[in-house]
Amino acid sequence: AKARHRCRMYPVYVHAAKVLDQEAQKMGTIQRLSISAWVMNKKATLALASETSKFADILQECFEAVGIADKEQDYGPFLLRILAYELLLGARKIKGGGAAPRLIKEHK
Repeated sequence: AKARHRCRMYPVYVHAAKVLDQEAQKMGTIQRLSISAWVMNKKATLALASETSKFADILQECFEAVGIADKEQDYGPFLLRILAYELLLGARKIKGGGAAPRLIKEHK
């Protein structure tokens, strides 16, 4: 079901979310995971995962304030954080489409 939400999404977002997920599971550091063979754009993935990680607590508070914290189980907590970071603090826009980006844009 999760793959369906990500099919039109910019791959760097999906890869950065996977890096953060694996880091949370103690599978390695963000830097080490970002150079994995499955990561296409290693520099962009490292940058996005690192920056999102710095603001994780603030982004979580924002999710709770706007009422989308409960949606994390549908899309994965790290994907929503990546998208929120990108929209609010990073590039100020989300590349690609799909349900998860729409959810974040609706609550900007």
